[in-house]
Amino acid sequence: MGMEISGQTPPAPEKLNDGGKTGETAPQKPGFFNTFKELPDARYRTTESGLKVAVIKEGEGKPLVNGMRVKVNYTGWLESGEQFDSSVEKGKPFQLTLGAGTVIKGWEEGLKGMKVGERRQLVIPAALAYGDRQVGKIPPGSTLTFNVEVVGMEPGSSPNQNGNISLTA
Repeated sequence: MGMEISGQTPPAPEKLNDGGKTGETAPQKPGFFNTFKELPDARYRTTESGLKVAVIKEGEGKPLVNGMRVKVNYTGWLESGEQFDSSVEKGKPFQLTLGAGTVIKGWEEGLKGMKVGERRQLVIPAALAYGDRQVGKIPPGSTLTFNVEVVGMEPGSSPNQNGNISLTA
């Protein structure tokens, strides 16, 4: 009971969508948040700290500064291309106050200056991420790649002259 060879290639089996656990995924529409893509080095601006920033799409309005409360969609990948987290898959943007120290240093630095609607790819060295610590699926010493988009700013959130947050009712 062998397989008959008819000269035709059998159709490929449908791949499973298992949340990236085995790397097998069902066909998806390529997009900013579900596609890991390494960009050419010329697309990045590298900061003094070693953070690599590529602007994918310009935003509008005032640039983000410390003290602003913002909403961000993101997807994060390891160097291997394995996805480890995504606000998009959770169906809810991540909220933070920029400069409050509640996220990794690479995010703090990489989000500054973004505008609502702007999309960036951030390549964050371990020193600006989790360093030598294991965090969930992220091995020690990992460089992380994030695709991020600022999707909103909390109403009434704006920095005062000192860069501190000032909320209006």
